[in-house]
Amino acid sequence: MKKISALLLAFLLFVLPVAAQAEESNSENSSLQSLSSQEISYLKDSVGLNEEEIAAFPAEKLRTLIDNKAVKVSSKEESFGENSIKGEITPQLNGNDITLQVLTFVQTSDKPGNKKFTLWGYFIWKKQPTFVFSDVMTIGVPQSVGFFLPTNGTNVTQHSHSFVWYDGQNEFTENKTVPHDFSANSGVAGKYNIRNNVVWQKGYIEQNIYIPSGKSGTTNVVLEYGHAVYTLVPSVGISGTTFSIGVSPSSKVETYKIITELKY
Repeated sequence: MKKISALLLAFLLFVLPVAAQAEESNSENSSLQSLSSQEISYLKDSVGLNEEEIAAFPAEKLRTLIDNKAVKVSSKEESFGENSIKGEITPQLNGNDITLQVLTFVQTSDKPGNKKFTLWGYFIWKKQPTFVFSDVMTIGVPQSVGFFLPTNGTNVTQHSHSFVWYDGQNEFTENKTVPHDFSANSGVAGKYNIRNNVVWQKGYIEQNIYIPSGKSGTTNVVLEYGHAVYTLVPSVGISGTTFSIGVSPSSKVETYKIITELKY
């Protein structure tokens, strides 16, 4: 009996670390496992991404950067913590509740006479949020700069936002190619139905924007995340401080923003 118990203990000591590593790989390192070494080298050397940025985004999105010969212009990442009583989001140097990231890229334009840029946004909840409704993430630039969104009739095109969650056994994904909301000459919004009882959940937003080739300068790209506390879905509008698309101020919504520069 002692021999059997010892064998069982040895088996568990071997299996549990492997299982923990498998769960970790499901959360943040799947792209590094899916991409070839040549693709990873190109993303680092030619696109300008670091390993953490590569790990954060799906392999299929990263491959579009390679296909379009995109080059990173700027990026910013910040983590913060949720107040477990009020559901408030506050900056936290070593916060491990939620992380936001914004990246900008320039690529060859398919519209003569215009420059083309790609805006990426990302969030990941690393804990179960206190309040579980529908959150909103927006990304855009000030309306006055002169950028415009590609459209097909009344619909914004060249857009995607997706939501991914992991319940400890399976990974699920929701993809949308039409924005939840948008503001002409500024940006777009995505909606994310936050889940209960999951290990982690994360969302992405991507939008191509254009500006006439004769214009140049530096502007801000603003990423805002609206966490619904006492409402079903945060509202979207033009911010009175950044003059970009953003989450409408409300006592029922906790909002956090990060800003990066874009040279065009």
